[in-house]
Amino acid sequence: MEIFKVLLNLIYPEENICFICDEYYEEIENHLCNECRNKLPFINHVVQEDVICPLRYEEVVKDIIFKYKYGKNPYLYKVLGNIILEAFESAEIENIDIIVPIPLSRKKKSNRGFNQSELLAKFLSESTKIPMDTKNLLKIKKTKSQSGLTKRARRENIKGAFQVKNSEVFIGKTVLIVDDIFTSGATYNEASKILIEAGAINTYLITIATGRDL
Repeated sequence: MEIFKVLLNLIYPEENICFICDEYYEEIENHLCNECRNKLPFINHVVQEDVICPLRYEEVVKDIIFKYKYGKNPYLYKVLGNIILEAFESAEIENIDIIVPIPLSRKKKSNRGFNQSELLAKFLSESTKIPMDTKNLLKIKKTKSQSGLTKRARRENIKGAFQVKNSEVFIGKTVLIVDDIFTSGATYNEASKILIEAGAINTYLITIATGRDL
C-alpha cells in the first residue's frame, strides 16, 4: 500500500498532498488538511471598510508566507488563494471591475522568480472571472523592505514608488488590489492614491494576513 501511495503521489501530487505539512491524505480539500487549517489564526476578515485579511500574521502564518515567498514554493498560492477567495466571497464586495497585484521591481521579481501577489491575483481572477491587469501599475522606485520600519518610515519608503502606465485601464473602475500582508497600510495607501489619480473611482485591498493590532 505504501508503494502504491508513493506512485500515486508521483502521478497526482496535488490531489492528496497538504501543501503546508506535505503529508498524504486520502481526502483533502484545496490542498489543505484539516489539522493545518485548524492551526491557522482566522479572524474577522474585514479589517477596515476597504481592507480584507482572513488571517492574523502570527508565527504559523509567517512561516507559510516565508516558505511561499522565499522558499521557492510558488505552488503555495493555491492554498493561500483559496483562503483569500473564501474571505472575498464572505465580504460580499460588489462591483469590482479589475484585480491588480502590488508590483515588484523587475530585479526582485527576477531574483525570486515570481511575484507572490500576482499569483494570488491570478487565482482570484480565474476563480471570480474578474479581469486582472499586471501591466499598468508599475514599481518605478527602489525601496527597502517595509518589515522593521516605523509607520512614518514605511510611508516615506514607499512614497513615489508606483506609476500608472495607461490610465484608461482604470478610469471609472473599482479596483481590487492584492498584496500578501497588511500592516501599516502604507503600500496600499500609496497604490490606491496613484490609481485614484489615474481615474479609478474606488479601491479595495485583499491580503493573506494582517499584522495590525485589532
